[in-house]
Amino acid sequence: MRFANNKILKVFTVALFIFLICQRVLPKDSDIIIQSSPKYEPTYSMLNINNISSWIRNDGQSAHSPDNNEGIFYPRGTGYVVYQDGLVWGGYVRDNHPFLPRLRVGGQTYRVGTVPGRIVSPGVPEDPNEPHVRIYRIRSNYQTVSDKVLKRDAAELFYGGDTAQVGQSDIDAVRSQYAADWYEWPTQYGAPFYDKNGNGVFEPQSGERPGLLDADQVIWFVCNNQDTGSAFLFYGSPPMGIELQVTLWGYNRPGNALHQLVFKRFRLINKSGYKIDSMFVGQWSDTDLGQYTNDLLGCDSLLDVGYVYNGEAQDAIFQSFGLPPPSFGYGLLSGPIISAPQDTAIFDFQKKPHFKNLPMTSFWYKPAGTPIPDPDLGEYKGTLQMYNLMNGYWPFSDTTRINPYLHGCGPFEGNPTKFPVNGDPVYGTGDIDGAGCNLPFGSPPYSYIQWSIYHAARRHAGSGFCTRWRNR
Repeated sequence: MRFANNKILKVFTVALFIFLICQRVLPKDSDIIIQSSPKYEPTYSMLNINNISSWIRNDGQSAHSPDNNEGIFYPRGTGYVVYQDGLVWGGYVRDNHPFLPRLRVGGQTYRVGTVPGRIVSPGVPEDPNEPHVRIYRIRSNYQTVSDKVLKRDAAELFYGGDTAQVGQSDIDAVRSQYAADWYEWPTQYGAPFYDKNGNGVFEPQSGERPGLLDADQVIWFVCNNQDTGSAFLFYGSPPMGIELQVTLWGYNRPGNALHQLVFKRFRLINKSGYKIDSMFVGQWSDTDLGQYTNDLLGCDSLLDVGYVYNGEAQDAIFQSFGLPPPSFGYGLLSGPIISAPQDTAIFDFQKKPHFKNLPMTSFWYKPAGTPIPDPDLGEYKGTLQMYNLMNGYWPFSDTTRINPYLHGCGPFEGNPTKFPVNGDPVYGTGDIDGAGCNLPFGSPPYSYIQWSIYHAARRHAGSGFCTRWRNR
């Protein structure tokens, strides 16, 4: 969202989604065990353990409510900050099909190109209607947490936050779902657990339990882009054979910065049976910070952060709650890893010597009123446009046509960049949204943000931003 006002405001309250990259080779199908059916088969769930509440769906749709509206609220119980977000990826699939294009993209934006469930063998997804193919949500204190706390949880899940509509049966249903998800936690498919002896096998009889990193609430699900119909409906590409495992978690720590954070890990597994080259993965978001007509965007390439803030001192949505408008952003905590003999990377929460993590390498946004187009949904030229975006360029359908972003103001005004609007809005320095040549041109306000990491990394892809990917 863009606003024709160059007044820059200090940030009052900041929330951040933190993304991590994890890499994993294809598991052996002989090791997969089918679970018994759980009591419930939920499609949607919500991470709402702290001061952020966020909707998520088991096919990968993210930050979008079941009634087709905004899906992240911050502070919890007040205004919305994101209309919808998702993960996008693209690369060259080196299969032997003579008539299919090699360059393909997948993921989720305004359409969802993924479906629930794993890929059980190359080209073969599991049945998304199987009862174990669902979204799982646990909290560590589900047995002892009070009905009062679960009443608010139930209100957000069932009644748009209205606690007056919540009955005891709703509270009991929420507690029962936590119990079902705890006992049916699908560790054999990739859901995280505390592996006390490090053997990779979930052994509850030895005191191992679901979860990770002392999180108070964890969500896990798996989806894939093997379905031809969903893949073509996305941006006109054939499927890429990618399985995506998603973990979200948060901490209930009032007074601590963790109370304002949600963590999210994407694990992408190439199950196509073919190499994928020049692979990018990007975080996409359509931010609606309350009233969207006065939103401004920015990035910090040193902190690996993209963010949205308000262009005025007040916002009508947050003013109705007696609050100043917050800011909200996405940050990369652990990027993909590449070989680096003199360095040490962080991978899967562990130090990995002789590797290093990659930072974000581009930030893209769509200012209102500019000739920057939206990638065309459902058409193959949308694939080409999105791939150009993931390279940090304008989204044209000719991938040989390189049109970089330009700094719109500040000392580097007019120079090409992969990090537009990377100035400091607090001090009013550098390239700032809504200032100089970054002013809108009179169109209706609209924008979204994406950013990426790019590098020639072998075999693996990761999450949050973008990486180039080669299989061995």
